[in-house]
Amino acid sequence: MAAEESARGVSCGGEDTSALLAEMGGEEPEAPELVGYSHRRRLAFLAAATLLFASAIVAVVVLGVRRAALTTSSPGSLDDFAQLSDVEDDGVLLKDGVLSTCQGCQQRHSSPARKPANSSHFLQSSKPGELDIQWFGETKTKYFEGATTVQNNTGMILHEQPFEKFYLMNSPRHTSTKRHDYAYLKLVGNSFRVNVDMGHHAASCGCNVAFFLVSMPGTGGGDGHDHYCDANCVGGICCAEFDLMEMNKHTLQVTSHACSDYKKPPARSSSEACDHGGSPTIKFGNGGQDFGPGSQYTIDSKKRFEFRMDFPIENGNLVGHVKLSQEGRTVSKSMYNLNTIWGALADGMALVLDAWHSEDLTWLDGGVCHTPERCNMASTAFDSFVIQKLTGSRRRRRRRSGNRCPGQNGFDCGWADQWGCNNDDGSEGFCRCCCERMSQSCRWSR
Repeated sequence: MAAEESARGVSCGGEDTSALLAEMGGEEPEAPELVGYSHRRRLAFLAAATLLFASAIVAVVVLGVRRAALTTSSPGSLDDFAQLSDVEDDGVLLKDGVLSTCQGCQQRHSSPARKPANSSHFLQSSKPGELDIQWFGETKTKYFEGATTVQNNTGMILHEQPFEKFYLMNSPRHTSTKRHDYAYLKLVGNSFRVNVDMGHHAASCGCNVAFFLVSMPGTGGGDGHDHYCDANCVGGICCAEFDLMEMNKHTLQVTSHACSDYKKPPARSSSEACDHGGSPTIKFGNGGQDFGPGSQYTIDSKKRFEFRMDFPIENGNLVGHVKLSQEGRTVSKSMYNLNTIWGALADGMALVLDAWHSEDLTWLDGGVCHTPERCNMASTAFDSFVIQKLTGSRRRRRRRSGNRCPGQNGFDCGWADQWGCNNDDGSEGFCRCCCERMSQSCRWSR
């Protein structure tokens, strides 16, 4: 039977393929072929291809719907974007939200921001980078040039991949050599607050979502030719720095980095004059129960929370009070001596948003994370920026007669012993601590 079927070319249903070929005007091949089987294979292949194509269409539609959520004004739209970030991030495929290798790990970078290829899908306005801020009781339009803006221009997205760095400006430009181009935050006697949303797939170990102030512009251009400077001299220029937030889902840290030779920008400090490690420093989370990923923490870092920092003058000293709030819960910590960076905060500092990553961020998150760390490249949203005057916070000013210094009068002047008295910022604290070291003269007492 097998020999007979082979000779006749039997196919599906026992039909004689020789007859079929004759009807079609073809010739039977020399080697017998199971035509019906090949036909079924072709049909199966066609069905699989059709199913794959249909699945792709459905995926595109679903992704489009989720992206479209960002055009609404609901708070959840920012979280919708954060949930997308570990699935699609400039073509980087993640496994369980974590990169298989650490791509491009580095310290804080100084190159200009690059606009993400997919950012146009999330723009709320036809004018990218415009940000409406509550500025001492008025709505002012400022600019993070090139940033993805959302929530009717009250919020923006900071992408970890590719690297992004933005400076808050008074006009749509990325950077400048002129002071008046920067939207300086003058925080002495004032308060700053903003909402933070790292989303369900929040920035992991190895990620640093940095929201900080520096005394830009630095003179000399720097390695990135963007006039960036900070207290660790990244990019080649040193200057005073105040980190309002350096964070990932495990920790949030606030740090002051003063430079004892501070001068009003544009300027630059020497590396030796700047506090590279930072002091004082306060930290939330990092293994503590006040901040972390999940409902077991007072502040769940995977949900939207408000960051607020007040800079009052208390007993002649500049202090900082930090409060994190979420759904009626709050945690607070304070920094009790910020006199060393008083001058920079009074003159105004440039707000910088910067996302970067490293295999070793244990100085930030070492209570939870271990080297080598792998950043999941998740994006973070910020919205509702507010800067306002603190009530009851006034700079005391006292005149003196003759050529006498006012004396310390209970002020803590340890900072003057450590950092010196190279810059008179006009404050009472500087005068009381440094007058006798500066030829019996200081601006506050004149």
